[in-house]
Amino acid sequence: MRDNMKAILAYFGTKGETITKERGAYLIQTPSGPTQLAATNDAPDTIIRTHAFKEKLAHAGFAQTDRYFTSIDGQPYAQFGADRYTLAHRPAGQPIETTHANEAEITTAARTLASFHVAAATLTLDTPPAPTPPETFRRGADILTAAQKQIRKQKQRTDFEILLLTHAPHFIDCVHQAIDLWQAARFTAWDHLPCHNRVKASHFIPQSAALTHFNAIGNNNHLHDLTRLIQQFPPHQANIINNYSAVRPLPPGAHEALQALLHYPTPAIKIAEQYTTKKRGWTPAALESKLEGVLIKSRSE
Repeated sequence: MRDNMKAILAYFGTKGETITKERGAYLIQTPSGPTQLAATNDAPDTIIRTHAFKEKLAHAGFAQTDRYFTSIDGQPYAQFGADRYTLAHRPAGQPIETTHANEAEITTAARTLASFHVAAATLTLDTPPAPTPPETFRRGADILTAAQKQIRKQKQRTDFEILLLTHAPHFIDCVHQAIDLWQAARFTAWDHLPCHNRVKASHFIPQSAALTHFNAIGNNNHLHDLTRLIQQFPPHQANIINNYSAVRPLPPGAHEALQALLHYPTPAIKIAEQYTTKKRGWTPAALESKLEGVLIKSRSE
């Protein structure tokens, strides 16, 4: 990318100087301000949909995003042979670092997410609705049960398989707790609205009250995004809920529904699904490392 940077920027109708490299992208100072140039594997349709959504968001009152530049072809990406690039405005400030986040940054993130949801609720997306929590919970239990059966068939078991088999009953219990909590919540306001769907601490830039990385947008309930934010900062759950609610009040039953979603062991189920769906005669070391990380985090909460 560095070798073609001048040509890529010209394709976007601008020029600039590299500031630094960060998370696989180049931060570049252009006449329009700080930007981020990145290679992407996203399909053109995904980039176009993301671009259109961010522009609509801006018109709806939430412009604090990494909005794309358009190229001389009028597209929100530049194609150079097999390589595809996006150039996005970079909101001022630094992304939140999960391990070093302070109370003020987390407060701003909660309010930023709520402000995004206020604007997003006025928009529509042509994506299918996400599964409801009961559907998700049942599928999670099935995945864990399938993983147990698959491991028990093995004559020889890897350290990962032993670890997963040992802890799968606990994760299944968590799923059943989530189901019970959901039923007790009697939450009837589960609607399908445009959601970020990939909320991470590093996607928030508190100095600009900005939210970035919208390439996984889809129709879901806004509690889904809020759950993901709380999972980034478990000790700050009350702060996040209170500040989110101050901008976008939660409907009746939402607090209880959130507890159900937080009980669902999403990371463990994703790992189990990776294990059961890949046809291989060995288990990647990365899966064992991920599972160990999940277990360590669950013990600390």
